Amino acid sequence: MKPVEIQVKISIARREMEFWQSILQNKSCKDCEKFQQGVCEEFNAIPPEDVQRVGCDSYEWDTIPF
Repeated sequence: MKPVEIQVKISIARREMEFWQSILQNKSCKDCEKFQQGVCEEFNAIPPEDVQRVGCDSYEWDTIPF
């Protein structure tokens, strides 16, 4: 493999890593699969505002990009 090909692979891996890091840095209840219509289905409760902003340990990304 040529050095330029290796550099392309490194660039792709770096962009993917940045994508996943942004998911964790910006997680919140609003993009969690378990959060439906303002209620957390994991705990059958409305999470406090401070938790809604950052999510919890049971967070599961819903893969919707908006």
